[in-house]
Amino acid sequence: MAGRRPNSAVTGLLTLLLLVTSCLCAQAQEQRSVELGHLLIAPAYVDTGPFAAAQEGAWYPGHGARFVVVIVKTEILTHGTVCSEFTAHLRVDSGAEYDLLGTQDTNIRRRAPPTIALHGEVKWPFQVKENERPLALILRRDTEGEKGCYQAERSSAWLTLGSEMVSLPLDGLAMAHDLNVVEQAGRPVRLGQLEIATTAVGVGSALSGPGGAYNAKQSHHFVLVCIGVKNVGNHPSCSFIHARLIVDWGYEYGDVPSGWFPHPRTMDLLEGEESGGIYVFEPHDGTIPTTLVLERNPSDERICADRQHRPLDMTGGARVRIHLDVLPRPRRPK
Repeated sequence: MAGRRPNSAVTGLLTLLLLVTSCLCAQAQEQRSVELGHLLIAPAYVDTGPFAAAQEGAWYPGHGARFVVVIVKTEILTHGTVCSEFTAHLRVDSGAEYDLLGTQDTNIRRRAPPTIALHGEVKWPFQVKENERPLALILRRDTEGEKGCYQAERSSAWLTLGSEMVSLPLDGLAMAHDLNVVEQAGRPVRLGQLEIATTAVGVGSALSGPGGAYNAKQSHHFVLVCIGVKNVGNHPSCSFIHARLIVDWGYEYGDVPSGWFPHPRTMDLLEGEESGGIYVFEPHDGTIPTTLVLERNPSDERICADRQHRPLDMTGGARVRIHLDVLPRPRRPK
């Protein structure tokens, strides 16, 4: 039986729809990109919640202040000296504006990084109040600072490309990593001086961020576990933690190194100090992560404790097992 001939009207309509959609997407991306001095800047991703906190080495509290990380793409528009100077702020739905994390003075300049770092992606962290939603990235140029920079460089050219203030909308931007994220409801556990809690688990086949994209090896996927750590002892911490992941098939996996997702800091935390981070694993497809195993080395810790003239805190023993709440992940199609 001969195949049915496609309806030319329907085919033409679908073709037109695809063309219009691609044009609109290109136009939307173009509207997000702005010229700021000698730079072309465009927001690429917005991370919030436990993963944003872990990227900044912090423990996500689940209430109160929370983190927002905006990843922007930058490009140099000219050759020679680059003197673009500006301040970056985050505007939220309450109308408030926040400075970059760690910047208390709103007049402090956020000077463009060295030329070698201007091509690519840059991460800008902010800290906002609970339930506030990021709306726009506000960039204010310091034209006087740019003039002074060019005078110091003895450059006769000073370009006034773009406006002195631009507002880049953040609505619709995806997270930097394509993960199915499940926040964790378990209570913190004690391991020596440390109180440890899992804050979120992310599952996906690809990771991306400054430096490029990373795909899991064939027949595997990524599992990222966000951890919060607090020193509840009376001395600087002496623990170095090793992490393993157990899946429903009974297999165990060690964590894989990742420069984009830092491990939580567990050594030399002062009394009451907190940290956060992420352990990355790469288990087989079709498996479901069930348990995180965290293990310490009492022999090495005892040497550290002796230097502090105190006994070793063996609360919780040498290892703990933390149950993970994770949604089942479907197998990849063959």
